[in-house]
Amino acid sequence: MTAPRVSALPGSGLRFARYPADAALRGVVESYWTLDVERPPAIVTVLPDGLIDLTFTLGDRPAAYVTGALAGPQRYVHEEPVGLVGVSLLPGAAPALLGVEVAALRGGWTPLERVIGPVAAELAARVAESPAGPPRLALLDTFLAARLQRRDGRPPDDRVAGALGTILARSGDVDIIRLARESAASPRHLNRLFDVWIGFGPKRFARIVRVQAALRRLLEEPDANLADLAVELGFADHAHLARDMRELTGESPSALARRLQANDPAVSFKRSTDRAP
Repeated sequence: MTAPRVSALPGSGLRFARYPADAALRGVVESYWTLDVERPPAIVTVLPDGLIDLTFTLGDRPAAYVTGALAGPQRYVHEEPVGLVGVSLLPGAAPALLGVEVAALRGGWTPLERVIGPVAAELAARVAESPAGPPRLALLDTFLAARLQRRDGRPPDDRVAGALGTILARSGDVDIIRLARESAASPRHLNRLFDVWIGFGPKRFARIVRVQAALRRLLEEPDANLADLAVELGFADHAHLARDMRELTGESPSALARRLQANDPAVSFKRSTDRAP
Protein backbone atom coordinates (compact mmCIF):
# COMPACT_ATOMS: atom_id res chain seq x y z
CA MET A 1 0.00 0.00 0.00
CA THR A 2 1.99 2.98 -1.22
CA ALA A 3 -0.91 5.42 -1.04
CA PRO A 4 -1.37 7.12 2.35
CA ARG A 5 -3.68 5.36 4.76
CA VAL A 6 -6.82 6.93 6.20
CA SER A 7 -5.78 6.71 9.84
CA ALA A 8 -8.09 9.13 11.62
CA LEU A 9 -11.55 10.67 11.44
CA PRO A 10 -11.09 13.99 13.24
CA GLY A 11 -13.95 16.14 14.42
CA SER A 12 -14.07 19.91 14.67
CA GLY A 13 -11.58 21.93 16.68
CA LEU A 14 -8.44 20.08 15.62
CA ARG A 15 -6.03 19.61 12.75
CA PHE A 16 -4.53 16.29 11.63
CA ALA A 17 -1.97 15.91 8.85
CA ARG A 18 0.71 13.54 7.56
CA TYR A 19 4.19 14.30 6.21
CA PRO A 20 6.73 12.16 4.36
CA ALA A 21 9.78 10.66 6.03
CA ASP A 22 13.28 10.88 4.62
CA ALA A 23 13.80 8.63 1.59
CA ALA A 24 16.24 6.46 3.54
CA LEU A 25 13.43 5.49 5.95
CA ARG A 26 10.59 4.81 3.52
CA GLY A 27 10.90 1.05 3.86
CA VAL A 28 10.33 1.44 7.59
CA VAL A 29 8.41 4.68 8.21
CA GLU A 30 5.10 5.27 6.43
CA SER A 31 4.96 8.92 7.43
CA TYR A 32 5.12 11.45 10.22
CA TRP A 33 1.94 13.06 11.49
CA THR A 34 0.76 15.93 13.66
CA LEU A 35 -2.41 16.37 15.69
CA ASP A 36 -3.22 19.80 17.14
CA VAL A 37 -6.28 20.25 19.34
CA GLU A 38 -7.09 23.96 19.12
CA ARG A 39 -10.67 24.21 20.39
CA PRO A 40 -11.44 21.52 22.98
CA PRO A 41 -13.31 19.42 23.65
CA ALA A 42 -12.41 17.62 20.44
CA ILE A 43 -13.02 14.04 19.37
CA VAL A 44 -10.84 12.00 17.05
CA THR A 45 -11.49 8.44 15.94
CA VAL A 46 -8.34 6.49 15.10
CA LEU A 47 -8.87 3.76 12.52
CA PRO A 48 -7.10 0.41 12.09
CA ASP A 49 -4.40 0.91 9.47
CA GLY A 50 -1.85 -1.83 10.29
CA LEU A 51 0.69 0.73 11.49
CA ILE A 52 2.63 1.01 14.75
CA ASP A 53 2.82 4.57 16.09
CA LEU A 54 5.39 6.41 18.15
CA THR A 55 3.65 9.41 19.72
CA PHE A 56 5.33 12.43 21.30
CA THR A 57 3.40 14.85 23.49
CA LEU A 58 4.60 18.44 23.36
CA GLY A 59 4.40 21.18 25.99
CA ASP A 60 5.86 21.49 29.49
CA ARG A 61 5.86 17.75 30.20
CA PRO A 62 6.96 16.00 27.02
CA ALA A 63 6.61 12.23 26.85
CA ALA A 64 6.93 9.44 24.30
CA TYR A 65 4.70 6.40 23.76
CA VAL A 66 4.36 3.48 21.38
CA THR A 67 0.99 2.02 20.39
CA GLY A 68 0.42 -1.34 18.77
CA ALA A 69 -1.64 -1.87 15.63
CA LEU A 70 -5.37 -1.41 16.22
CA ALA A 71 -7.82 -4.21 15.48
CA GLY A 72 -10.82 -1.83 15.62
CA PRO A 73 -11.61 1.89 15.80
CA GLN A 74 -10.51 3.80 18.90
CA ARG A 75 -12.22 7.03 20.00
CA TYR A 76 -10.33 9.71 21.93
CA VAL A 77 -11.79 12.82 23.57
CA HIS A 78 -9.36 15.72 24.14
CA GLU A 79 -10.62 18.02 26.86
CA GLU A 80 -7.66 20.42 26.70
CA PRO A 81 -5.48 21.92 23.96
CA VAL A 82 -2.71 19.52 23.02
CA GLY A 83 -0.05 19.09 20.38
CA LEU A 84 1.13 15.63 19.30
CA VAL A 85 3.81 14.55 16.85
CA GLY A 86 3.88 10.96 15.64
CA VAL A 87 5.80 8.43 13.59
CA SER A 88 3.83 5.71 11.77
CA LEU A 89 5.90 2.57 11.29
CA LEU A 90 5.09 0.25 8.41
CA PRO A 91 3.78 -3.25 9.19
CA GLY A 92 6.63 -5.56 10.19
CA ALA A 93 9.10 -2.72 10.92
CA ALA A 94 8.80 -2.50 14.72
CA PRO A 95 10.91 -5.56 15.61
CA ALA A 96 13.83 -4.27 13.52
CA LEU A 97 13.53 -0.67 14.69
CA LEU A 98 12.53 -1.15 18.32
CA GLY A 99 13.75 -4.67 19.05
CA VAL A 100 10.33 -5.76 20.34
CA GLU A 101 7.64 -8.22 19.24
CA VAL A 102 4.53 -6.38 18.14
CA ALA A 103 2.34 -8.68 20.26
CA ALA A 104 3.98 -7.10 23.32
CA LEU A 105 2.58 -3.68 22.36
CA ARG A 106 -1.08 -4.51 22.91
CA GLY A 107 -3.11 -2.63 25.46
CA GLY A 108 -3.01 1.05 24.54
CA TRP A 109 -0.20 3.53 24.94
CA THR A 110 3.04 1.99 26.25
CA PRO A 111 5.74 4.39 27.48
CA LEU A 112 8.49 4.22 24.88
CA GLU A 113 11.06 4.07 27.68
CA ARG A 114 9.88 0.54 28.53
CA VAL A 115 10.84 -0.54 25.02
CA ILE A 116 14.05 1.34 24.16
CA GLY A 117 15.21 2.54 27.59
CA PRO A 118 16.09 6.00 28.99
CA VAL A 119 16.95 7.40 25.56
CA ALA A 120 13.17 7.74 25.01
CA ALA A 121 12.86 10.52 27.62
CA GLU A 122 15.78 12.39 26.10
CA LEU A 123 14.27 12.06 22.63
CA ALA A 124 10.87 13.31 23.83
CA ALA A 125 12.50 16.39 25.36
CA ARG A 126 14.46 17.12 22.20
CA VAL A 127 11.35 16.73 20.02
CA ALA A 128 9.42 19.16 22.22
CA GLU A 129 12.27 21.70 22.25
CA SER A 130 12.94 21.50 18.52
CA PRO A 131 11.32 24.12 16.25
CA ALA A 132 8.24 22.80 14.46
CA GLY A 133 8.59 21.91 10.82
CA PRO A 134 11.69 20.57 9.03
CA PRO A 135 14.02 20.79 12.08
CA ARG A 136 11.74 18.56 14.16
CA LEU A 137 11.27 16.05 11.35
CA ALA A 138 15.01 16.03 10.63
CA LEU A 139 15.61 15.19 14.30
CA LEU A 140 13.30 12.19 14.01
CA ASP A 141 14.91 11.16 10.73
CA THR A 142 18.34 11.13 12.38
CA PHE A 143 17.20 9.19 15.43
CA LEU A 144 15.35 6.54 13.45
CA ALA A 145 18.18 6.11 10.94
CA ALA A 146 20.58 5.52 13.85
CA ARG A 147 18.21 2.91 15.33
CA LEU A 148 18.25 1.02 12.04
CA GLN A 149 22.03 0.74 12.26
CA ARG A 150 21.85 -1.09 15.58
CA ARG A 151 22.64 -4.79 15.52
CA ASP A 152 20.09 -5.87 18.13
CA GLY A 153 17.06 -5.31 15.91
CA ARG A 154 15.39 -8.40 14.47
CA PRO A 155 15.66 -8.90 10.69
CA PRO A 156 12.35 -9.52 8.94
CA ASP A 157 11.14 -13.12 8.69
CA ASP A 158 11.07 -14.10 5.01
CA ARG A 159 7.72 -15.88 5.37
CA VAL A 160 6.10 -12.83 6.93
CA ALA A 161 7.69 -10.49 4.40
CA GLY A 162 6.42 -12.60 1.51
CA ALA A 163 2.88 -12.91 2.86
CA LEU A 164 2.81 -9.22 3.77
CA GLY A 165 3.86 -8.24 0.26
CA THR A 166 1.16 -10.44 -1.26
CA ILE A 167 -1.58 -9.01 0.96
CA LEU A 168 -0.57 -5.44 0.17
CA ALA A 169 -0.14 -6.09 -3.57
CA ARG A 170 -3.63 -7.61 -3.73
CA SER A 171 -5.23 -4.93 -1.52
CA GLY A 172 -6.22 -7.57 1.02
CA ASP A 173 -8.12 -9.79 -1.43
CA VAL A 174 -6.36 -13.06 -0.56
CA ASP A 175 -7.19 -16.64 0.41
CA ILE A 176 -5.43 -17.35 3.71
CA ILE A 177 -4.89 -21.08 3.03
CA ARG A 178 -3.29 -20.31 -0.32
CA LEU A 179 -1.31 -17.46 1.24
CA ALA A 180 0.15 -19.81 3.84
CA ARG A 181 1.06 -22.37 1.20
CA GLU A 182 2.79 -19.71 -0.92
CA SER A 183 4.66 -18.56 2.20
CA ALA A 184 5.93 -22.07 3.03
CA ALA A 185 4.13 -22.08 6.39
CA SER A 186 1.06 -23.78 7.80
CA PRO A 187 -1.92 -21.46 8.39
CA ARG A 188 -1.46 -21.85 12.14
CA HIS A 189 2.25 -21.06 12.04
CA LEU A 190 1.75 -18.10 9.71
CA ASN A 191 -0.85 -16.80 12.16
CA ARG A 192 1.69 -17.00 15.01
CA LEU A 193 4.34 -15.26 12.91
CA PHE A 194 1.95 -12.43 12.03
CA ASP A 195 1.05 -12.07 15.70
CA VAL A 196 4.72 -11.44 16.49
CA TRP A 197 5.54 -9.18 13.54
CA ILE A 198 2.25 -7.45 12.65
CA GLY A 199 0.16 -7.62 15.83
CA PHE A 200 -2.64 -9.93 14.66
CA GLY A 201 -3.19 -12.75 12.18
CA PRO A 202 -3.09 -12.47 8.38
CA LYS A 203 -6.89 -12.72 8.07
CA ARG A 204 -7.49 -9.66 10.25
CA PHE A 205 -4.63 -7.80 8.60
CA ALA A 206 -6.00 -8.55 5.13
CA ARG A 207 -9.42 -7.22 6.17
CA ILE A 208 -7.80 -4.00 7.39
CA VAL A 209 -5.86 -3.63 4.13
CA ARG A 210 -9.02 -4.16 2.07
CA VAL A 211 -11.04 -1.66 4.11
CA GLN A 212 -8.20 0.83 3.80
CA ALA A 213 -8.34 0.36 0.02
CA ALA A 214 -12.07 1.15 0.14
CA LEU A 215 -11.45 4.23 2.30
CA ARG A 216 -8.89 5.57 -0.13
CA ARG A 217 -11.31 5.10 -3.01
CA LEU A 218 -14.00 6.97 -1.10
CA LEU A 219 -11.46 9.69 -0.38
CA GLU A 220 -10.68 10.00 -4.08
CA GLU A 221 -14.25 9.38 -5.32
CA PRO A 222 -16.88 10.16 -2.65
CA ASP A 223 -19.62 9.45 -5.24
CA ALA A 224 -18.28 5.99 -6.14
CA ASN A 225 -20.95 3.32 -6.61
CA LEU A 226 -20.63 1.15 -3.50
CA ALA A 227 -21.85 -2.04 -5.13
CA ASP A 228 -19.27 -1.65 -7.92
CA LEU A 229 -16.60 -0.81 -5.36
CA ALA A 230 -17.40 -3.99 -3.41
CA VAL A 231 -16.94 -6.13 -6.52
CA GLU A 232 -13.74 -4.34 -7.51
CA LEU A 233 -12.11 -4.90 -4.11
CA GLY A 234 -13.14 -8.54 -3.78
CA PHE A 235 -15.93 -8.25 -1.22
CA ALA A 236 -18.70 -10.81 -1.61
CA ASP A 237 -21.27 -8.04 -2.08
CA HIS A 238 -22.27 -4.56 -0.94
CA ALA A 239 -23.45 -5.92 2.42
CA HIS A 240 -20.03 -7.51 3.03
CA LEU A 241 -18.30 -4.18 2.29
CA ALA A 242 -20.68 -2.34 4.61
CA ARG A 243 -20.24 -4.87 7.42
CA ASP A 244 -16.43 -4.78 7.34
CA MET A 245 -16.28 -0.99 7.06
CA ARG A 246 -18.66 -0.48 9.94
CA GLU A 247 -16.70 -2.91 12.12
CA LEU A 248 -13.34 -1.30 11.36
CA THR A 249 -14.36 2.37 11.19
CA GLY A 250 -17.54 2.62 13.25
CA GLU A 251 -19.40 4.14 10.27
CA SER A 252 -21.14 2.92 7.14
CA PRO A 253 -19.62 3.45 3.68
CA SER A 254 -22.38 5.91 2.79
CA ALA A 255 -21.77 7.95 5.97
CA LEU A 256 -18.05 8.08 5.23
CA ALA A 257 -18.74 9.10 1.64
CA ARG A 258 -21.02 11.93 2.81
CA ARG A 259 -18.39 13.14 5.24
CA LEU A 260 -15.79 13.23 2.49
CA GLN A 261 -18.24 14.83 0.06
CA ALA A 262 -18.90 17.61 2.58
CA ASN A 263 -15.19 18.51 2.35
CA ASP A 264 -15.10 19.52 6.02
CA PRO A 265 -11.83 21.49 6.46
CA ALA A 266 -11.42 19.93 9.92
CA VAL A 267 -11.07 16.50 8.30
CA SER A 268 -7.53 16.44 6.95
CA PHE A 269 -6.94 13.04 5.33
CA LYS A 270 -4.65 13.97 2.49
CA ARG A 271 -0.95 13.63 3.07
CA SER A 272 0.95 16.89 2.66
CA THR A 273 3.66 17.08 0.02
CA ASP A 274 5.89 19.38 2.06
CA ARG A 275 7.71 18.82 5.33
CA ALA A 276 6.37 21.69 7.42
CA PRO A 277 3.70 20.66 9.97
